[in-house]
Amino acid sequence: MMNTALFLLAAILALRAIEWARYRNQVEAARCIAQRDIAALVRPSDPWFQVIAMACAWLEIGLGLVLADGLPPALGAVLAAPFIAGRFRALQEIGHTALHLGFGHRKQLQWRIADWLGNFWLFKGNSRTRFQGHCVEHHPQANTEDDPNIQRLRAIGFVPGLPRQRFRAFLLHPVTPAGLAETARLYRHALGHGAEPLIRLALQGMALAALGTGFGGWACVAWLLALGVVYPLFSWWSLLAEHRWFAEGDRHSRLLHDCAVTPRTTYSGLAAVLMRYFISPCTDSRHLAHHVYPRLHWHYLHLADRHLEQHEPAYRVHTRTSLFGRGALSILAELESRFVVPTVEAVNHVD
Repeated sequence: MMNTALFLLAAILALRAIEWARYRNQVEAARCIAQRDIAALVRPSDPWFQVIAMACAWLEIGLGLVLADGLPPALGAVLAAPFIAGRFRALQEIGHTALHLGFGHRKQLQWRIADWLGNFWLFKGNSRTRFQGHCVEHHPQANTEDDPNIQRLRAIGFVPGLPRQRFRAFLLHPVTPAGLAETARLYRHALGHGAEPLIRLALQGMALAALGTGFGGWACVAWLLALGVVYPLFSWWSLLAEHRWFAEGDRHSRLLHDCAVTPRTTYSGLAAVLMRYFISPCTDSRHLAHHVYPRLHWHYLHLADRHLEQHEPAYRVHTRTSLFGRGALSILAELESRFVVPTVEAVNHVD
């Protein structure tokens, strides 16, 4: 087990070093960001770096399983599931960058890589479907009634005017019976047409057979728990962090609208590590900067964040430093303050 873990770790570090070398020129990136010339930052070889990023996520899943293999089966499954789910989130968001042509100009190549190394395994729609829902329908009208995310939130009843306990129960929506049913519907809808459903089901069968043979039944449980429960939960938390849902935007300026309905996130310390590894990897951890520069690779987003902070006053208005917690700098606390209807007792107490 130790030799296998060391081999996987060495492979991950080697690939990460290659990735770092590709995106190390921060000075050139800062110049292109200031000039809004993001196309100058992509290269014809970038699909290889998409493969490297996605291969690292899969290798990290393997490393997590190898390390958990020495634990009691039940404990190994419980600990491995969130780790696998976090890497599923990375695969999803790497595919999201491909939707915006963040890995060069060859759209079909990026999309096929995203499908075969990510979407087909995760029960996400294929890249063509995701492009329509995300780039065509979401980005130009984020947090408006035409946004598919707003339509989803309305459909499940997550709207302003909730009692406090109902709002807080929604924070765990994907693990509730209603949330599990919604996940099943979303996965069924994502199966696609033609050969796609068979491809997806075959990949799941291959994964479970490999896990069962290589590690035992506990690894199959971890995989299914990650895919059906923990990954949807992490995705839900990421969705809640992406925008100030149902907040009023600006109809006259795209930039001012995005700044009004999207928090600027400045995670730091251990919280930043956990958020960027498990819940909001890649461009999701700086979602407002991503909306301003949708094609920009995540390795450059901190530069975009710095540039916008210095040159766009509206960009700083809704700065948040954490997902959980209390106070105005917490994303969920601010969301709760806008969603929850004060009770009669609370109003009388204030009076």
